[in-house]
Amino acid sequence: MGMDEGNPLIRTLGRLFRGDSDKQKQEDKMEEEIIQIVSEGHEQGAIDAQEAKMISNIMEFDDKMASDVMNHRKNLVAFDVEMPLREIAKNMADGQYSRYPIYENDVDNIVGILHIKDVLKSLLACPEGKAVREIMRQPYFVPETQNISRLFREMKNNSHHLAIVIDEYGQTAGVISMEDILEEIVGNILDEYDVDEHFIQELGNQIYLMKGLTELSDVEDVLDIEFDDDFETLNGFLIARLEHIPAEDEEASVSYRGYHFQIIRVEDNTIDMVKVTPEDKD
Repeated sequence: MGMDEGNPLIRTLGRLFRGDSDKQKQEDKMEEEIIQIVSEGHEQGAIDAQEAKMISNIMEFDDKMASDVMNHRKNLVAFDVEMPLREIAKNMADGQYSRYPIYENDVDNIVGILHIKDVLKSLLACPEGKAVREIMRQPYFVPETQNISRLFREMKNNSHHLAIVIDEYGQTAGVISMEDILEEIVGNILDEYDVDEHFIQELGNQIYLMKGLTELSDVEDVLDIEFDDDFETLNGFLIARLEHIPAEDEEASVSYRGYHFQIIRVEDNTIDMVKVTPEDKD
C-alpha cells in the first residue's frame, strides 16, 4: 500500500524532513503526536506494518548514534597493510563489500581504506600489484557517539563512503557506511523484494529500464561508468542523491556521469523502476 500525499500524517512527515524553522521548537511534541497517530492508524488498519515500521525508524533516526548502526569490530573484515595485494584481491572476491579497512599490527591501528577497484586497476597494470600503502586511501574516523543524521550529511558532503568508528579509548569499535545509515529507514523493506527478477531491460539506443534493486556493479557494467557512492543498489544510490524518498506521484530524476536517471515508479517507499537515458539523447 502506498502512502497518500494528502494524508495529514505524510504532510507532517514532510515538514519534519524539510526542517521548517517555525516547527523546530515543536519537534518533540510533533514526534509524540506522530507516534500516537501511527500507532492508532496501524491498529485501525489505515497504515500497514511496513509503513508503520518505516515511520517509526524515521522518528528514531535523529536519536541514534554511530554505535547503534555500525558493523561491530567482532564482524570486521580488514587486511594487514603488509599483505600481498593478490591475496587481498582473492579475499575481496569472496566478500560482499567494495571497501575494506587496512590496519598495521592490529585493528586498533587503522591506517587506510582499500577500494576493490583500486586493487583491480593495480593488478591489471602489474601482475603483482603495487604495495597496499601506495593505493590505499585516507581513513575517516568518527566517534561512536556521533549522531547518524549529522554523520550521513558529513559523509555525503565530503565523499566519505566508509567511516571507522572509534570508542572512548581510541580503539576501533567498528565501521559504518552511508548505506548502513540509510538502511536504518528502508533496509527491512528492501530485504522483502524478490532479487531473482530481471533487473535490466534494454530498449535500444543505449536506453534502459532498470529495477530499483539492481546492483550498482551491474549498472556500472552496462553503462561503463563508476559510482562514487558506497551503496549496493540503484535505489539506495538515487535516494541518497535526491536526499529523500520520492513520493509515488513525484517527477524525480538524477543526472550522473552523462546519464539521466528518471524515476518511473515508486512503490512502498522504494524506487521500483528507473529509465536510464544518455544525456545527449534526452
